[in-house]
Amino acid sequence: MSIKNLDILFNPKRIAVIGASENDKSAGYHLLKNLIGKGFKGIVHPVHPTMRGIQGVEAYKSIGNIPHPIDLAMVATDPDNLPTVLRDCAQKGVKGVTILGPDSSLQHSTSLSEHIRKLSSSYGCRVIGPNSLGFLRPALNLNASLYPEIPQQGNIAFISESGGFSAIFLEHAIKKNVGFSYFVSLGSKRDVNFADIIDFLGRDGSTTSLFLHVQSINNGRRFMTALRNYATLKPIVILKTGQSETCSLQSITDCGCLASEDLIYEAVFKRAGSLRVNSIVDLLDMVETIAKQDRPKGRRLMVIANSIAPSEIAVSALQAMGGLLAVPGMNTLQSISDQLEIKRELSNPLHLRSNASAADYQVAISACLKDKMVDGVLVICIPFPGIDLQKIAEAIVSAAVGNPKTPLFTTWCGEESSLSVSTFLNSKNVPTYYTPEQAIKSFMYMYRYDYNLKLLQETPEILLKDFSPDLPAAKKIIQDCLAGERFILFFDEAAAILAAYGIQAMETVGVSSAEEASRVASRLGYPAAMRIYSPNAGTKCRTDRVVHILRNDHEVREAFSSAYDLVISLQDPDTALIIQPMPPLHSYTLAIGAQKNRSFGTTILFGLGGNYLQAEKDYAIGLPPLNQTLARRLMEETKIYRHLKEIPSLHRALGYLEELLVRFSQLLIDLPQIGEIELNPLLLTENEGVVGSVSIHLDRDLPRKYRWTRGDLCPLHLSIPPYPFKYEKNVTLKDGTEIHIRPIRGEDESAMRVFFESLSEESVFYRFGQRRINIPHTNLARFCQVDYDRDLAFLAVARGQEEIVIGDMQLHRFVDLENAEFSLTVADTWQGMGIGRVLMDYCIAVAGDIGIKTLWMDVIKDNWRMIKFGTKYNFKRLAGVEEDDMVEMVLDIRSPDEASADDLR
Repeated sequence: MSIKNLDILFNPKRIAVIGASENDKSAGYHLLKNLIGKGFKGIVHPVHPTMRGIQGVEAYKSIGNIPHPIDLAMVATDPDNLPTVLRDCAQKGVKGVTILGPDSSLQHSTSLSEHIRKLSSSYGCRVIGPNSLGFLRPALNLNASLYPEIPQQGNIAFISESGGFSAIFLEHAIKKNVGFSYFVSLGSKRDVNFADIIDFLGRDGSTTSLFLHVQSINNGRRFMTALRNYATLKPIVILKTGQSETCSLQSITDCGCLASEDLIYEAVFKRAGSLRVNSIVDLLDMVETIAKQDRPKGRRLMVIANSIAPSEIAVSALQAMGGLLAVPGMNTLQSISDQLEIKRELSNPLHLRSNASAADYQVAISACLKDKMVDGVLVICIPFPGIDLQKIAEAIVSAAVGNPKTPLFTTWCGEESSLSVSTFLNSKNVPTYYTPEQAIKSFMYMYRYDYNLKLLQETPEILLKDFSPDLPAAKKIIQDCLAGERFILFFDEAAAILAAYGIQAMETVGVSSAEEASRVASRLGYPAAMRIYSPNAGTKCRTDRVVHILRNDHEVREAFSSAYDLVISLQDPDTALIIQPMPPLHSYTLAIGAQKNRSFGTTILFGLGGNYLQAEKDYAIGLPPLNQTLARRLMEETKIYRHLKEIPSLHRALGYLEELLVRFSQLLIDLPQIGEIELNPLLLTENEGVVGSVSIHLDRDLPRKYRWTRGDLCPLHLSIPPYPFKYEKNVTLKDGTEIHIRPIRGEDESAMRVFFESLSEESVFYRFGQRRINIPHTNLARFCQVDYDRDLAFLAVARGQEEIVIGDMQLHRFVDLENAEFSLTVADTWQGMGIGRVLMDYCIAVAGDIGIKTLWMDVIKDNWRMIKFGTKYNFKRLAGVEEDDMVEMVLDIRSPDEASADDLR
């Protein structure tokens, strides 16, 4: 759906409680009790078929009998009455409904879903639930839920689909004085889902961070788009429960079997720039940490402690989570040693005396916070007789205030003795923890969050400038298989598809007799290898891993005799006996694979290959599309890649791996019919690599005539839209100059910097509202690395030895998916040649193609040329305040028939 009418649902003026009751055992009783007498400024109307008043408030027989418009209906009635209640809400024109309590007793759950869908799509009424416990808006004193208490007002939004988990989390949060802007229990997500809420709260000024408890995601693509759209603006922390390490039982390849649901969610959260935590305690800790500390720029932690044992615990926890002990500069350690008169050599952990004074702590902490080799500092203080904990706390605060950019964490072992100190530090925005492990987790979570955000902002290199796969050849192979009702490709077919994308497979020849095997082995050259190729064997019986080494004709005939008997015993027509050249000497065995996931589409696996893939389970999961940066980051998660990086002679080979993964990613984008694919082994040498075996299985559930729908920039088998090649176009200007228009890419960052820096002061002012331009990398990366579902940015480029950007056009789609904001800039030296007109015409065509109905422009009042230009295209100038510096202009690009149909709705 979208954020349509969510503002009314969460900001109601009048609320109807359907199922209100005087029975204190019922949900309707507690719901009404929580709504009234708590300071909510709106009006609440109980609804009951027989009672005239409930809890002292006048009641109505049905929602239709209420003589006022109703913004929100809170439904706490018997589940079997829900269809009738929903129809009544539709007739009343209610814009928001929250259904409390379980729907598991319903015999016709599908029918209820249809009622909710119709209520939302036809009447614009948004529905939370069923199975919801409601929601809280502390700023409005609105408790539209079954929770007995309202937490204090804050700027954190919490959203969960589990009512039970919500209640537990809220209880802990209230005890820790955590404030919220929104607290929402989504329930079964029949209409309003996580993507809708993220889009809504991402625009909410009172919310600075979002915390989600996720059990399952149905529409992975919408969820991913919403996460990616706001992750760089607001921290999004996710607790995913229900995870399982079990492999997919329906998978055929090793790679597909290892791509567990939990690892796929991990890859999704990482790719979206959000942070995943593992427990309710971690979630609560991150609520505090994000509000109080900047993100560390690395994983190097300095530990300062007045006791050895807890510092050792901290070090073990840090290393277990992949953190590093900081190595501060010698000047830092010498300065501390001189001021504290410590005679021993200092290191990390830095051990102070048990009875160290507040001044000692301040000296050590201040010096470490200033050191550029330190990304964070953990202070561990064990209460010791004679030390003044309060003064030590004050010293810590003083050091933190003087060095605010480096995050500081504290641990006070001893809950009772340090309670007042912890409260003091928390009030000064210094997070405190009861155990070193909690502090370490918070530091590493913050580092991972920063790492994920940086991944979104890294500028990739252009690896494949002239990459043009032979897509028709690959499609024909797949179409021929499907025409014959065959869903498993033979080795030569699979190898041909790889070849169409520039991925080399080892020469492989099937043999059916000893004589043929002898001829083939002789032609390929000794030594050769013979093995069984069995795409249907699955992961439990990998006969293709059994290799016979052939050194002469006698060994060929012996190997054929024993292997052919095994082929016959398998009774599988797709099984074949094959001969290949021997794998290259000194090669490394890797694996690459992909499989479709129900929620998030195709996923990619990279890791250690051969028999070691299942044995060592050294692999990582990623999502297409991949560019150079994403391919490298995927590989860096594996031990085998980190090992290969330490070998100087493999530098070129690692570049080949990045390129291969980008090619493989494009193959998956172009061929949605692939359900599962495995390249194992992939044999890596010093210069390149070769695929030793490839297995491709087609998706039996995909429609034979699968097509992308109009306006759909992300195919069904992906959760992230790929680069939209279909919007590339060559245009000839009126003077005969040919330019190229194409969507923007992450690799365009350096070219865009040159373009912006070449603009005149006037052009910069009209584009950015300022006289000078100095766009930092993070902003420019966000400008170039767009989610094509939300931001379609186009470049006009002049082609020569290098592309030169001569114009850019931004089309930012609003979250209602029907309106979009438009902006346009043309290089000063290219103005007057018709580029603006070409880009405007193209923008209108693309906007209509993706379902946009209305284009909006905000133009600086003095920019009369742009205002005149927009007027020529029938942009209407909206009335504004005379003192406004901006002019708002709007263009309806619907056809007359589309506009009439929308008006009738």
